[in-house]
Amino acid sequence: MRASCPCCAALGGLFLTALLADWVLCVFGIAGFSDVPYTSVWWRVLAATVSGLFVLWGPLVLALTYAYYRRRCR
Repeated sequence: MRASCPCCAALGGLFLTALLADWVLCVFGIAGFSDVPYTSVWWRVLAATVSGLFVLWGPLVLALTYAYYRRRCR
């Protein structure tokens, strides 16, 4: 059985990783980017935690795509 091309997964992982850069800039206020104003510091902590976990999806997809390529395509 021939392995499928992991190109689509790699492109998706790169796109999701680009969201990581935007998240870092907004949460930490780097280069003039700002986050949404919250009424409480706890809402800000909750939003940063939840969105931070979501943003890790891109690097995870890239790591799994590379592992798939090494296992199936070589």
